Amino acid sequence: MSGRKTSVACAFRPPGLRAGAAAAAVALVALVAAGTARRLRATKTSPPHHRDVTRAVVPAA
Repeated sequence: MSGRKTSVACAFRPPGLRAGAAAAAVALVALVAAGTARRLRATKTSPPHHRDVTRAVVPAA
């Protein structure tokens, strides 16, 4: 070695890294979709007095 190189290139990828990353991405999308669906369903099916608790009520001027 001449001592001129200051970095090392490494192309190693552990087995299953891409499959694991893809599975994690799918799980994250599923969680976000489930949370969004739950929130939308809750606002559409709850009685009006429950919905007003979470919304700011502006008095009429």
